[in-house]
Amino acid sequence: MAIDYERMQANRRAQKSNLTRALNCTDPARRKLAVIKTCTDTVRQWQEYGGVWPDDWAKWQRALDDQFPVFNGPRLEELECATERS
Repeated sequence: MAIDYERMQANRRAQKSNLTRALNCTDPARRKLAVIKTCTDTVRQWQEYGGVWPDDWAKWQRALDDQFPVFNGPRLEELECATERS
């Protein structure tokens, strides 16, 4: 599969904005759901671009980690596998 750099760059700003919006939810339960959905959608997009993850992919992982007790949260790779099965 070829890497679609043009599409990747075109959606980059929206992905970062979506993560920021999810993190700014004031209700903890809504924030957790919003972060999980945003991370899942973003990983799915990264896979559609050819499996290329940006250099700052850890931003999404940290946001996901912060929604769960220590060492109990999913990894982005697990979200990737879940989206491939869908």
